[in-house]
Amino acid sequence: MGRSGDERLINPRYSLSYQLMSILLIIGIILILIVFSALYLNNSRSLENEFIISQNYTEQSLKTSVRLLEETLFIYDAAYEPSLKRATNEFYQEFNSTGYEPEKLDLQVLKSKIKKDLSSQVDLYVINDEGVIIKSTDESEIGLDFKKYPKFYDNLTAIRLGNSYVSDTIVKAIGSGEFRKYGYHPTPDHHYILELSLDVDDQIKKLNLSSFSTISNTYTQNVPGIKSVFVFEKLALYNNDPIAGLQYSDNYLVPYTEWDDRLQYLNQTFKTKGSIYVKVPGTTQYRKYIYVSSPETTGPSFSELGQVIEITYDMQNLRNHQKNAFLTYLMGAICCIILVILVAFGVTRYITHPIDQIVADIEIISDGSYDHPISHTHGFEFGRLEASIGKMVRRLKDDIISIRQKSEDLDRELGQRVATEELLRTANRKLNLLSSITRHDILNQLSVMTGALDLLSEENNSQYLIGIIQRSVTNVHKQISFTKLYEQMGSHQPIWQRMADMVIHAREGISLHGVKIEDNTGSLEIYADQMVNRAIFNLFENAVRHGGEVSCITLDFTSIGKEGILVISDDGYGVPVGEKEKIFNRGYGSNTGLGLFLVREILHITGMTIKENGAAGSGGRFEIHIPEGAWRTSDDETP
Repeated sequence: MGRSGDERLINPRYSLSYQLMSILLIIGIILILIVFSALYLNNSRSLENEFIISQNYTEQSLKTSVRLLEETLFIYDAAYEPSLKRATNEFYQEFNSTGYEPEKLDLQVLKSKIKKDLSSQVDLYVINDEGVIIKSTDESEIGLDFKKYPKFYDNLTAIRLGNSYVSDTIVKAIGSGEFRKYGYHPTPDHHYILELSLDVDDQIKKLNLSSFSTISNTYTQNVPGIKSVFVFEKLALYNNDPIAGLQYSDNYLVPYTEWDDRLQYLNQTFKTKGSIYVKVPGTTQYRKYIYVSSPETTGPSFSELGQVIEITYDMQNLRNHQKNAFLTYLMGAICCIILVILVAFGVTRYITHPIDQIVADIEIISDGSYDHPISHTHGFEFGRLEASIGKMVRRLKDDIISIRQKSEDLDRELGQRVATEELLRTANRKLNLLSSITRHDILNQLSVMTGALDLLSEENNSQYLIGIIQRSVTNVHKQISFTKLYEQMGSHQPIWQRMADMVIHAREGISLHGVKIEDNTGSLEIYADQMVNRAIFNLFENAVRHGGEVSCITLDFTSIGKEGILVISDDGYGVPVGEKEKIFNRGYGSNTGLGLFLVREILHITGMTIKENGAAGSGGRFEIHIPEGAWRTSDDETP
C-alpha cells in the first residue's frame, strides 16, 4: 500500500486520543445541539404560526371587504332599474313599429329621444341570433361576438327565446371597461335581442363605490409582510390583459407592474374558484391568488362576475426574526461547545500521550525507515507492544527485499519471453511464405519449362517454345529475388529515413516514361525498416505500370492529432471499388502479384498501415498511416 493509502490509517485524527476526545465531544455536542435546536425550532415555529394566523385573518378580511363592496354596488343598482325598464320598453315599441326590421331603425334619433328622460348617457344595441351586435349607437361595439363568452352567450340565447324584459347588474363593459347597467328585451319573432345600456361610471366614481384600490391600499400600508394587493375582475380574461380587470388602476398605492404568467394564474383561479400559491423566483416573496364570488343575482352577467385578489407577501421580516433568533442560540451553543472541547482535550491528552509516541515511530517506519527504533514508554502493556512491533518490522523488511528481487527477475524473464515469441512468430510467418513460394511458384515454372522442352523435341515451332522457357526462367528469377527481399525484411533495426531521399532513389531506379513526380513532403522523416525504399519504389512502379495514362505522381503529408498520413496519388485510371483490398494480396495482378503485397509487409514492421481510397476513374490514391513516434519534421527530436 502506498503513502496515500496509509495516510488514513496513521493520521492522528484516528488515534486513540482522537477517538476518546471525539466520544466526549460527540456526547457533549449532541446534548448541546438538541437543547439549543429545540429552543430555536420552538421560537421559529412561533414566529411562523403568528405569520400564518395574520395571513389567514388578512385574507378573510380582504374577501369580506371585497364582497361587501359588491353587495353595496348591487343595492345601488336597484335605483336605476325603473328608468332602465321604461327606456328598454320604449326601444321595444319602436322596433315593433318597423315590422321587425332592424335596418329601418334610426338608433341615433331613438337615442336622443330616450335620453331626454334619463340622467345618464345611453346606448342602444341590436343583437342577432348568432350573438353578434349588428347595429348600435356605439360604432366601436358593432361586430362584437358574444359567442367568445359561452356562458354569457347561453344566457342571451335564453333571453332571445323568451318573451319578457330582463335586466342585468351594474358591470364593466367588455369593450370600454366603464361601469354600465344593461337591459334586454327579445323581439316578438325571437330573431333579435334589443339591448340598452346606461353609463353609470361617473356616478359610481363620485360615490366611491366598488373602490377596490382603497381596500388594497389600506392593507398594503397597515399589515406587515404584505408587499402589494390587487383586485382583478374577470374582464381581465376577456381582454387578455390583467390591467383591464383592475378598477381605477392608477389609484393603487403600489404601482402596477406586469410580470410573466400573471394572466395564466388569474385564469386558473377564476376557473377553479379556489386559491393558488406562487413563489417569486430569486426573492423571499410569494403571491397568493384568492377567488371571491359575487353575491347571487339573476342577471345574465352573473356567470362572468367574481374577483381574484392577488396578494404579494414578503417573508423578509419573518426571515430576519428567525435569523436573529438562530444567531442568538448559535452563539450560546458555540460557547458551550468550546467549554466541552477544552475539558475533553485535557483529559485525553493526559491518558493517550504514550500511545502518540508509538504512533509517531510507526509513521516514520511506514515511510521506509525500517531501522528506526520504537521509543521506550512506561507501562508493561506498552513494553510488549514495542517488542511486537519491532519484530514485525524486521520480518516485513526481509519480506519486502525478497519480493522486490523476485519481481525484478520476473519482469526480466517476461520481457525476454515476449521478445522471443515475437521473433518466432515473424520467423514462422516468413518461413511459411518462403516455403510456399519456393515449392509452389518455382515448381509451376519448372513444369512449364519441362513441358516446353518436351514439345521442343516434337515440334518445329522452336522459337515460340524457347520464348516460353525464357519467360519461365525470368519468373523463377523474380520469385527467388522476392524471397531474398522478404527474408531481409525486419532483419535490421529500423532507422530514421528522409522521404525526399527515398523519392530521389526510387526515381533513379525506375523508367518513368515521362511521368512527373511532385514531392510535397518537405523535411518529413519516417522511422521504418531499411527496406522502406523498396516500398516507395514499388508504389511508383505500380502507378507507371498499371495506372493507365499517368502523367504525374504526387506525394503529400498531413497529420491528424499525433498520427501522420502520407498520401501517394496519381492522375491515372484508379482502382475499381471491388479491387481496393485485393491488390494487396500476394499473387493478385497481371504481373508477379508481389509488389503491393511486399509494400504492406514492409510498412507493417513499424506499425504503419496502407489502403487505397481513391475514386475509380480519377486516379490511384494510396494513404499510409504512420503511428505516433514514427514520423517527424526537421524541428522534431528523435524518440
